[in-house]
Amino acid sequence: MTAKGRPNSSRCYLYKIPFLGPRQAREVAMLKFGLFSLIDPIVTWLLVRLWLLAVLGGWSIRQLFLKLADRRLRTYLSRFVSLPRRLPERSTFSRRVRQSDFVCAIRLLFGHLAERIARRQPGDLEVIVLDFTDLPVNRRHDPDTTYGYTSKGRFYGYKLHLIVSRGGALLSYRLATANHHSLPLAEEMLPDLEAFCQLIRFVLGDCGYDGKLLHEWVAGDLDAMLLAPANPRRQKLAPQRFDLSTARGRALAFLATPRGRQLYRRRTVIEQVNGQLKDVFGIARIPYYVRGEAAVERLVAARLILYNVAILKNLQRRKTHIRRLKSLVA
Repeated sequence: MTAKGRPNSSRCYLYKIPFLGPRQAREVAMLKFGLFSLIDPIVTWLLVRLWLLAVLGGWSIRQLFLKLADRRLRTYLSRFVSLPRRLPERSTFSRRVRQSDFVCAIRLLFGHLAERIARRQPGDLEVIVLDFTDLPVNRRHDPDTTYGYTSKGRFYGYKLHLIVSRGGALLSYRLATANHHSLPLAEEMLPDLEAFCQLIRFVLGDCGYDGKLLHEWVAGDLDAMLLAPANPRRQKLAPQRFDLSTARGRALAFLATPRGRQLYRRRTVIEQVNGQLKDVFGIARIPYYVRGEAAVERLVAARLILYNVAILKNLQRRKTHIRRLKSLVA
């Protein structure tokens, strides 16, 4: 939107389509920039394409099939998304997306996009960042989750744990209820990066990732250094007295140097990524009809895929700053 509240001229035609309201036009505007042109050659499974289209438009499964029943809208969407003449029944689609193989397909697509971005920008893998963000939900709508804590306080919902590159691309993710600690999930995510272990030199995280086993795993398997400030709850010795024979001691000693502090400032990239995920892609807006960890993961994973597709699209346009993603959808 412009400063006066009018839509940008590059997308004015979307607002003139009689069967699309202003909100729907804004959501479907991502199609105009060819984001699905990057997905279609990869995804051959119709169910995944339909699911990504529903998430992109902000529609439930029922709303998706109602939209596709509209001949004008379906013709318009077919210009950007490969849709066959005959679609599956809504009940069949709802049943299939709840199966485990559908979640596996979503994860494989996410991994493929992450690998594709990593091959395009290998220098961004020199420094990667670990962190999580909160996804609050209403307790009445989703009684399966739990309470947890962030720096902002107590909340009810889920935690989305992410690993991002220096350029802001998503490399790995895990979704868990709010009461899960960061360390076990970090140990579960880091093996996803073994294919890039020769490129990674530093892994940045906050004090919640300060664990002896995680330091040793990063040093041994990734041949990198985990830079995480000493956790005050575990801090018993002064920093200069840490055992330099251990991976944790060497990392804390390096973090105390000017070069280590300067390198650790690059951790701010994760805050920008979380901001774009929440403000632009609505990662924290969980609809009331999405209940349970499996359903939330299907929704969140699709939005993460769309984020990585936008990153890849911007790389093709040679616009590498994270905040330029907003130009694709807002």
